[in-house]
Amino acid sequence: MNTLHAKRILVLGAGVSGAAAALLAVSKGAQVDLLDERSIAQKPSLEAAGVLCHEDWEHEYWHGPIDLCVISPGIAANSLLGRIAAQLQSELVLSELSFAAHFCRVPLLAVTGSNGKTSTVEMLTACLQAVGLRALAAGNIGLPLSQVLLDAAELDYIVLEVSTFQMEHSENLPLHRALLLNLSPDHLDRHGSIQAYYALKIKMLEQTPETGMIILNRELAQWKELQTSLRLHRYLTFSANAELKADFSLAADAGALGRNLKGSFLPLLNCSELAFAGLHNYENALAVLATLDSLELPLDRALPALRDFRVGRHRLEFVAKVAGVSYINDSKATNVAAMCNALTCIGKAKGKRIILIAGGIDKDCRFNEAKTALRMYVKQVLLIGRARQTIGLAWQDLVPIEKFDDFNSALTKAVQIALPEDVVLLAPGCASYDMFTGYEQRGEIFIEFVEKLKRSFQK
Repeated sequence: MNTLHAKRILVLGAGVSGAAAALLAVSKGAQVDLLDERSIAQKPSLEAAGVLCHEDWEHEYWHGPIDLCVISPGIAANSLLGRIAAQLQSELVLSELSFAAHFCRVPLLAVTGSNGKTSTVEMLTACLQAVGLRALAAGNIGLPLSQVLLDAAELDYIVLEVSTFQMEHSENLPLHRALLLNLSPDHLDRHGSIQAYYALKIKMLEQTPETGMIILNRELAQWKELQTSLRLHRYLTFSANAELKADFSLAADAGALGRNLKGSFLPLLNCSELAFAGLHNYENALAVLATLDSLELPLDRALPALRDFRVGRHRLEFVAKVAGVSYINDSKATNVAAMCNALTCIGKAKGKRIILIAGGIDKDCRFNEAKTALRMYVKQVLLIGRARQTIGLAWQDLVPIEKFDDFNSALTKAVQIALPEDVVLLAPGCASYDMFTGYEQRGEIFIEFVEKLKRSFQK
């Protein structure tokens, strides 16, 4: 599929992924129709490039000729555009990622998992650049692969963050490396069941060519759903659990990241020297080390970049200490497993001193899975958002709970009840779209509140 000359391409969804896919299709010679249920912000530039834009679409069908349909990851099956896609022959419908990948000649290193994808993609990209390679982060991280191909930069590797939304209509991804970080329930409101969600994660490994290689968490290596992929591919494992004897692991005393080779542990990085903390971040780093090793790259040149790597905004981000109380923003903890990671990371150092702000859109996840971390580390829970009643029922016998109609009221309450050495932690365990434009806005509002509080104490 090097050319699409005179082919009729239907693109569903005019967000950043859909718009980029439409332009890529036009650049390959296709005639492109782009549909969206809302207005199309880039309509003038898209039409100038030759894309036929159909905004404010209301019909449940498309009667025009189609050789291929490209669907944006944000289009759910039960949406109007999703129903249009369902009427087409399944072999005609491709995800934006899969569509773009067919034109890509740069080796693709793909990262998926329930948590840690963005941090791992950023870590791996930084390490590749540190050894002198031209590497770019793309995919679910915010830069569609279609756009990367349009920009036509000379690259040695593209590091892809891959979500289950992107895998729904994916076929035969030509991946050079496929990383599976972890699996825990998420996005059940979209996918319908844990089994369907896990299957989409595993699908990325199944579609990896046999010439590619898999990097996976050692805890997943015994899953029966993965056995076919593991039989067909070379693979390396990683784990923060030293007892599992993964290829790359944490030392038995948790003091270093390293490699297990012929029964001996070879330390590579001392944990005390790392700019990040937490077992979940250590596992992300171990996945990166395994990937670099699989590419036969010089680890000694990459280690300084990994040692100095700082996780991005809204990920266990220390904001300030005010009147002896620490305020930490983990707004990117949008599922229960990520929230538990945050509680464990902070709780192991602080004990039962956490005031947790949680809630939002629950994505049909299992809040009972947080019970152990709540009992051990949380002194009070302040709930917000659409899921506050559901969460309150799940946790009512574990820890004191208060519910709030707005975010500011919860923040104000946290200040009122916090004592010196307590930690006020924003780790919602939920999506943010009921109250905010995204987890970024939720985190920024938390930061602004804390900074204003800090200024008031300085007067």
